[in-house]
Amino acid sequence: MKTKNNILLAEKMSLSRFDTLTSKIIWAVNLEKTITGITRIDNLIFVTIISKWGIGQYTSLLKFDTGEILWTIKKVFTSVLITDQYVFSLKGSKLEALSLKTGKEHFIISTTFKWRPPKLALIGEKLYLYSKKKVLEVNQKNGQLMEVESPKGLDIRSITILVDEFQMNINTIATPDSGVGFIGDYGSVGGDASGGDGGGGDGGGGE
Repeated sequence: MKTKNNILLAEKMSLSRFDTLTSKIIWAVNLEKTITGITRIDNLIFVTIISKWGIGQYTSLLKFDTGEILWTIKKVFTSVLITDQYVFSLKGSKLEALSLKTGKEHFIISTTFKWRPPKLALIGEKLYLYSKKKVLEVNQKNGQLMEVESPKGLDIRSITILVDEFQMNINTIATPDSGVGFIGDYGSVGGDASGGDGGGGDGGGGE
């Protein structure tokens, strides 16, 4: 969803959507915690926030069109991949799935990748974890893993970054543990970003 003349502005605990053509605020919300990062994926906004005393970090998910807060959870994502039902994220070799509507845990599993975290890819409607040595398909309903061949026409084991029309890489800055950086630049101001029906990121590095 591409929107012209719109930017997202953060001021301490307040997030607003501003129309640069009319110079008017379309909506504004108070997140009650200090905003440290913003990432927009299609009609969704991930906002990284921190408590007043800096004790806990949280993520809020909002709708871009209305500013409605869907949920806030005590978690900071590194890289995410979104379907119409779930938010998938990798931390090391653990894969977590949350409900897109509620933010509640759908499943969390430890993968069988021993030496380095796998990468995460959505190809068609299938979700894959892969490294240089193997490819696993993830059952999105229960988290079960099955070793499979690469999708027809691809050898994803040799691919370092994979993004399709419904995915988006989010700040994949190298870090020692996960291979990616956290969502949202510290103190950022977000402008227009276009995605498909959902977005997602490459969730890890190495094999």
